[in-house]
Amino acid sequence: MAWIFLIAGAFLDLIGISILKYWTTTNKPAFLIPLILIIPLNLYLMSVSMKTIPMGTAYAVWVGVAVLGSAVVGIVAFNDSIQPLRIFFIILLAISIIGLKFTTGK
Repeated sequence: MAWIFLIAGAFLDLIGISILKYWTTTNKPAFLIPLILIIPLNLYLMSVSMKTIPMGTAYAVWVGVAVLGSAVVGIVAFNDSIQPLRIFFIILLAISIIGLKFTTGK
């Protein structure tokens, strides 16, 4: 269950990062309301997961999933550049996250 909380928190972080990008490009205050609600919730979910998952692993996976997701969202939604080396490192990051899951033993 801890891994579900951790991944859910990471996805909420990704949503928050995407909202932050929309807010910085539009300056509409309406984007701040969901952002203010999402940030404490994703931190809470990560803290619950750390009751079982080691802190370093939890943080690395939480940040890694958010970074991986934001790279994909940036490419799809914000026309970020698609370079072969960038794609390679995104894939390497995904492999690293999966490796952390399997080496934690929890």
